[in-house]
Amino acid sequence: MTQLKTYLSKKRKKKILLAMAFLVMLVASGLGSQVSLSSFLRGLPDMLDLVRRMFTLDFSYIVSVMDLVFETFLIAFVSSAFGVFLACIITFFLPYNTSPSQIVSKVLSAVFSVFRTLPSLIWAALLVSFFSAGRFSGLLALSIISFFMSTKLIKEYIEAMDKDDFDFYKSLGIGKGKIYYKIILTKMRKFIVSTFLLCLESNIRSASILGLVGAGGIGQRLWLELNHMNYDRVSSIIFMLLILIFLIDLVSQKIREIDIKSPINVNNLASYKKNNILREILFIIFLIALFLIIKFSINITYERFTLGLKQGSVIIRKILSPDFAYLSRAVPAAFESAAIAIFASLMGAIVSFIFTPFTAVNIAPSKKVSVLFKVLINVIRTFPAIISAIIFFRGLGPGPFAGALALSVYTSGMLSKLYFEYIEDIPAETIMSMKALGLSPFTMYAKIIYPKTYRSFLGFVLYRLESNVRNSSILGLIGAGGIGTLLSMNIAWRNWNRVGSLLLVSSIMIIFFDYLSSTIRKKLL
Repeated sequence: MTQLKTYLSKKRKKKILLAMAFLVMLVASGLGSQVSLSSFLRGLPDMLDLVRRMFTLDFSYIVSVMDLVFETFLIAFVSSAFGVFLACIITFFLPYNTSPSQIVSKVLSAVFSVFRTLPSLIWAALLVSFFSAGRFSGLLALSIISFFMSTKLIKEYIEAMDKDDFDFYKSLGIGKGKIYYKIILTKMRKFIVSTFLLCLESNIRSASILGLVGAGGIGQRLWLELNHMNYDRVSSIIFMLLILIFLIDLVSQKIREIDIKSPINVNNLASYKKNNILREILFIIFLIALFLIIKFSINITYERFTLGLKQGSVIIRKILSPDFAYLSRAVPAAFESAAIAIFASLMGAIVSFIFTPFTAVNIAPSKKVSVLFKVLINVIRTFPAIISAIIFFRGLGPGPFAGALALSVYTSGMLSKLYFEYIEDIPAETIMSMKALGLSPFTMYAKIIYPKTYRSFLGFVLYRLESNVRNSSILGLIGAGGIGTLLSMNIAWRNWNRVGSLLLVSSIMIIFFDYLSSTIRKKLL
């Protein structure tokens, strides 16, 4: 009995300490983001007025920009396909269980981790400086992001595979290369397709903001209409993006429900040889199709491309010679970005905790309520954080407070989706047994479901924190505080040595948060 009391007392103290730590971090990050309730209340009428003006759709305008929507989809599709395809080839060298050398695995993983810290908008801004404005820069930026995202996902998937399977293949005398390219990639068909769809959805979202730096697609028109304050047209563009992402979500969901099987059956040695020949033919057809799509998608001449490479080499040399004297401004800006990211992650956690019992269909008060909240969450997820920041600018003016609120809104949508989908995967028998005890949906959620799933919820919050550290840099490009504001200014002024300093500080900050997140996961999860 005494041991039970001691255990309960320790558990209660742990909960109190966690709650206090959460509150301290929320207050500290709020102060670092210059959060002010009085400023928010003063600016609320202006923000609501702007939202009201954006609720009007211009359907004639939608028809006139359909070609740009298709261009955006094409940029996102080609960059996703190319990035995932390249990742499937290169990832062989990354996992410890397939790489021919552990040194190569560690070096490449470290290098890729550094490059992965740069957000798509930073890549696009740099590539526009290399190759000038246009969809080629956007396509290349999104291809790079898709490649690094895919290598991470595929690497983690392979490293989690059963070791006994690898030992079995090795015992048959099969080399690591054949194991990876002939066996593992074949088994990973469904995962690779899911990775492609994840990149496609992410790239369509990113394409809507790459126009800020002139990287092609509907994003350029979006920023043009924003600058001219044509808010009905802005909302029309966002509406089209919402539909596009909804369709991709639908396709992705259907693919998760089906089993992707090989279209070629193998019954004997002859059919096996025929299988290999057909696979090689299909692979060549895929490469030719991808090459042709890329060729017709880019809008750059050979002369401009070679000139861009020369300009790029000069810029890269300057970036690799950072101005260390500028660190006195870069480091405080990085702390501001970190404060914005932490505040947004914590606020998103609070909102998603409140939204989830109304959204998860197995515990929501009704299916209608669940559908209503799911639609709301999808709208929040699709609405680019930069657009939200502009709405908050209307009432609060440029600065970290507007950026923190914009990122909080976006994080709320992303976290809510992750958590309610996790709860919807709880077996129906478990939910029915709780209902049989006469428990209300809210009691089930607060007393049983959340205490049992809070570790997963914390994992989702940490995942979003990693993403928010990157996103806070993007928001700074439009004046929403943090290191992104300095990056935007110095890229525009071509101060590449200072850009190098800022990228160095930004990369260190992101790597630190990735390491911190990983450490917390290992200790608490």
